[in-house]
Amino acid sequence: MNLENITIQINGAIREISEDQVLPESIAEDKKLRDDLGLTSLQYIILALKLEEIFGMAIITAANIAEINTVGDLYCAVLKKINNQ
Repeated sequence: MNLENITIQINGAIREISEDQVLPESIAEDKKLRDDLGLTSLQYIILALKLEEIFGMAIITAANIAEINTVGDLYCAVLKKINNQ
């Protein structure tokens, strides 16, 4: 899976769990998931579960949750997990 596919999957998941409150053009690598995109704590947990469903592995874990603040951090976390498989 390449970065473009990962980006599409993650952006779609963000839009889905936000019930389309987050506009596609507002999702950028530097945007903070909570502060800029407005994800609640519950939506963040749902996003973690959704990403696990999409990619078949836990992306957001207790070990890396503090490091995933932006959309770009999320892209990197997925790439890192896929490359370490």
